Amino acid sequence: MNTFYLPIRSFGDFIITASVVKHNFVNKIPIILPDYFKEIFSAINAESLFEIRSTNNYKNQPAFFELYKVKDFKNFTRLINDIKILISTVNHNDRYLVDYSSKRLAFTRANLVWPKKKLNAYEGRLKLFSDLNLIRDNSSADLINTVDPDKLTRILILPDSRIEIKSISPDLVQLIRNEFKSIVTNVAHFSTNNNRVNNDCLYYSSFNELITLISSYDLIISAESLPYHLASHLKKAHFVIYNQSRHFDAKFMTPFMVANNYYSLFTGSNAKSIIGDLSKILLGNA
Repeated sequence: MNTFYLPIRSFGDFIITASVVKHNFVNKIPIILPDYFKEIFSAINAESLFEIRSTNNYKNQPAFFELYKVKDFKNFTRLINDIKILISTVNHNDRYLVDYSSKRLAFTRANLVWPKKKLNAYEGRLKLFSDLNLIRDNSSADLINTVDPDKLTRILILPDSRIEIKSISPDLVQLIRNEFKSIVTNVAHFSTNNNRVNNDCLYYSSFNELITLISSYDLIISAESLPYHLASHLKKAHFVIYNQSRHFDAKFMTPFMVANNYYSLFTGSNAKSIIGDLSKILLGNA
């Protein structure tokens, strides 16, 4: 039986898996790569982690993971096409590692394996790889665990989120910049080239540009999951501001966040508390 990694969900899920492979000495894993992952696959040099055995023509996350969008004939047609693609992708004699457990995948009748839901996303993947004997002997995690405050001299704030309510508010961003004026602090937004009008901000429009930005700073402050998972992948310190506690899910925290408690829950009225948390990190204030 052959074993393949089949990423069919979000970019964040893919980066978590890539990080576990990269930092825990997991053997190079055969992958079936959907089209919509090709850009980020190249951007993180994932060819050193995975061996592409085949591809499929998903252009974005399959519709069966986004059923709430299937409200018209166009999206219903997309759902049917996405189901057909997955059925034609899997071979019932093989085994497939997927990032997310879902009863919706039962239609494939394929041998699908996924991390246990109750475990942290990183911990679950590592256990899965271990159970499948995909980890080399005598391995030890190659992770960033501690940070020297004196080396956090450049901060990048990535306030955007696909879900608007999760974004870090401009007022909180400005408060952070005002509080830590002695530290180089920049803000970066996702935008197309035609819309880059604010000279006080940085912009990015591709995974390569985002990775270049993250690589250039010592601490990444973000609200959305993809940037902080990328920061973890690149072994960069990261602090996450969860705007509204209902979007907080401890299962998706990085090993760095778990080890150092580098996160805060923003309720709209506790900005001073967040500044206090950052002061402990950046200034060593107890």
